[in-house]
Amino acid sequence: MTRMHPLNTIARTDNRLEPLLSLRLVTLVLGIWILLGTFLGIQNYLNASAGGSPLTLAVALNRSIRRYLLYAVLTFPCLWLCRRYSFTSRRWLVPLLAHLVGVGSFMVLCTGLRQGIGPVVVNAETGASPVIPFEFTIEGPPVQLYPK
Repeated sequence: MTRMHPLNTIARTDNRLEPLLSLRLVTLVLGIWILLGTFLGIQNYLNASAGGSPLTLAVALNRSIRRYLLYAVLTFPCLWLCRRYSFTSRRWLVPLLAHLVGVGSFMVLCTGLRQGIGPVVVNAETGASPVIPFEFTIEGPPVQLYPK
């Protein structure tokens, strides 16, 4: 049996490494998104502290890590789409259409899942999400989210 390069996924005959490579990819993707979420949570905490808003570090980290774990989950379908429908020099129309459908699906999934994890903007004092009347969302005067 000849030795093959371990990163050559096409010519590999030994499938024992597949689960390890998949686990490594999942760990890497989750780690990157959790790290980015942690940085955003710390930044939100520092911005709230500088502005005099009573936002705890735990709440800031909870919100930002939940938001970024959503992106981590959606990374895997994006990677599959990019690998399955890669652009070549001769064939570009089918991958272009697949990527356009993928972008639309990503936006719909991301919006739906973000609604499921809770509001993005909340009142730091009460923890309630602001209620904006529909007539003010399209046109009209600016809305004060948290009246004093």
